[in-house]
Amino acid sequence: MAANGFTLAFPRRIVFGWEALRDAPREILRCGRRVLLLATRSCGVAAERLEAALRREGADVLRADGPGREPEVADVDRLAAEARARRSEVVVGLGGGSVIDCAKAAAALAPNSGSAADFLEGTERTRLLARAPLPFVAVPTTAGTGSEATKNAVIAWRERALKRSIRDDRMFAAAAVVDPSLTVSLPPEVTAASGMDALTQLFESYIARGANALTDALCESALPRAFAALPAAWADGGNRAARTDMAYAALTSGICLAHAGLGVAHGIAPALGILYGVGHGAACAALLPFALEVNRRAARAKLAALWRRCGGAEGGDDDDAVAALIARVRDLCERLGVEVRLSKLGVTRAAVPELLALASGNSLRSNPREFAPGELAELLAEAL
Repeated sequence: MAANGFTLAFPRRIVFGWEALRDAPREILRCGRRVLLLATRSCGVAAERLEAALRREGADVLRADGPGREPEVADVDRLAAEARARRSEVVVGLGGGSVIDCAKAAAALAPNSGSAADFLEGTERTRLLARAPLPFVAVPTTAGTGSEATKNAVIAWRERALKRSIRDDRMFAAAAVVDPSLTVSLPPEVTAASGMDALTQLFESYIARGANALTDALCESALPRAFAALPAAWADGGNRAARTDMAYAALTSGICLAHAGLGVAHGIAPALGILYGVGHGAACAALLPFALEVNRRAARAKLAALWRRCGGAEGGDDDDAVAALIARVRDLCERLGVEVRLSKLGVTRAAVPELLALASGNSLRSNPREFAPGELAELLAEAL
């Protein structure tokens, strides 16, 4: 690729807006009439509305319960088997990032033989998808992961204590239907964790090695809005403007990470989930201040510019601007009740090597700062 060039790939259609769920049946039926709908029980009302609307249009709908946790190999294998048995033509994921990833992976796996474990990145048995995935439609009900806009699905393989992606350019959604009204009923703690995931993805893709002019522009439009919107949505779940801005931030973060990459926070976060049971959003939130600290020199100019876009003082010293930005992130975490001390999550100095052994190489390779052997372990131990 030429210097400063980039390649773009998105969901084929993005429908964004308040009450956009009404448009979901049309988008789904573009793909097929035999529908496998995956939704968590907490999304019961929205799932019932969608299922009823599809049936009125003559669709054959099988509704399956999504996992109430981050998806595992067995969840994907089971859902893919159901899709094959019913000869499903389209798979729909309605829920948070875990449901969307599970549905996306099952849609990819259904036309292919084998287990989800065979397609996870970075193992000795990794295979590529031989056949194109089934069409997949994402309807997020949280504002965090941005999975509706990515070409990968993060799946846990408990037997190996791994959390890795199934990834293929053909896994982008046929349609992403983003309806901020579906996030209104989220409890404050879920709003905080999912929102901090979106913020972390925007920060990391903004300073990642793969960042380009388009991802910079998207991050610069979404981050200032998200900084203001997240505490507002957390304090008042019915705040329509705040919920809309956070849904936009999550969608944008997915687009940006798919093209720019991520960094050290997302590199380590999956290991916190595997070893300590920390939810992905909470893990990213805990690691964001650390990630900004260790990258403050490598990304000083961009972070300083971002601080000014977020309302910080114009002019002045870039180092002071970056310090103020990091302080604001810490203040936000404290306000939302998000723990940023890894020691409070159970991590000890002795556990740091094991934690980093399970870290994601893809995200670490995108980080703007390159770490010497042993350096990241020392920095992480000092931050406990």
